[in-house]
Amino acid sequence: TQAETFNGKVRASPLFDYWIKHGAHERPHVYFNCLASDRSNPEGIIEQKYSERLHQLETATDRCLVITLPSDKLSLSSSAVLKVDDADRKPAQTFFNNYLKITDPIPQAAGSNYFPDNNQDFYISQATREKIWPKGETTVFKALLEKSFTHMGICLDDNITPAQAHAAWFHFLKFELPNDILTRTQASSFNMSCKDAIDRGGVASAYYNLMKSIELGHPLTRDEFERALQAPPAMVKARRMNKHIKNIWNAVFHTICQIETSKGELPDNLTWINDWLADTVSYTKNLRPIRKHYHFDHSEGSTSPEEGHSRQLGTITRGPDKLSNSDESTTGSSDDSSDGAQEHKGL
Repeated sequence: TQAETFNGKVRASPLFDYWIKHGAHERPHVYFNCLASDRSNPEGIIEQKYSERLHQLETATDRCLVITLPSDKLSLSSSAVLKVDDADRKPAQTFFNNYLKITDPIPQAAGSNYFPDNNQDFYISQATREKIWPKGETTVFKALLEKSFTHMGICLDDNITPAQAHAAWFHFLKFELPNDILTRTQASSFNMSCKDAIDRGGVASAYYNLMKSIELGHPLTRDEFERALQAPPAMVKARRMNKHIKNIWNAVFHTICQIETSKGELPDNLTWINDWLADTVSYTKNLRPIRKHYHFDHSEGSTSPEEGHSRQLGTITRGPDKLSNSDESTTGSSDDSSDGAQEHKGL
């Protein structure tokens, strides 16, 4: 983050503040903030103060737009990724309506805190909304959310699992909405940052760049994607990506399901994603509950865990609640509070 505590007071980083105000850029810088703006616990309140200070940069200069988007807990809680059973299904329209409502501007009550109550970590100031979408953002948000559901192969008439809904919401927050903002503003630069810009921010950046590279027809290689995802936490905290690996794994999985369904097979430059999905679900502690739903048998044929449509997914296939490697069907914890979410340490 470019907010910090100095002598007991929250401020913007002086260097970043100076660069924003005096840097040689004609178009605005867009700051996608992955810190919280709707918390009551001590750590969350600190994050809210940082988020507030970042948004105050918008009033100090017209060269910075700050967009706070959900990245953890509340509507983007990674616990939803583990809900893949038929008993968990609900109408897609219900999920869609709930997500769309989060994007609505919330009136600021007199004498309240900087952020409106119950904003679900989604905050774009009214002034910034008007700058980006001068004709109104409501229809734009609805269209982008519909596009996100379609991207994951979801019709609003379907009954879907929370994992599917989570993937669509994640795609909206981490690709469709940022992409629309960057296109409309023609931003000179942008960043996606949380506290250390290694987990929440790292996932947001890695996913955006992967989806953008696919859109442009030049997908990242596995090495490029792995560096984007794992190098930041390795450099800063000497570990792999923490629990947030669940969110990006889920979104990438459903993206690949839909690409293969629509094209009949994966393009050659995307087949590496099969192996990444299989490898990641096999070694990641916080994905253990999902592993019960798959065989790891290096089969050529496979199916989606959601709808059962035919697809090839490297080493993952839908199967009974067991793993072909019986010693892997162990009892690991899926505690979301764990900072070291992976079984393997280092890279």
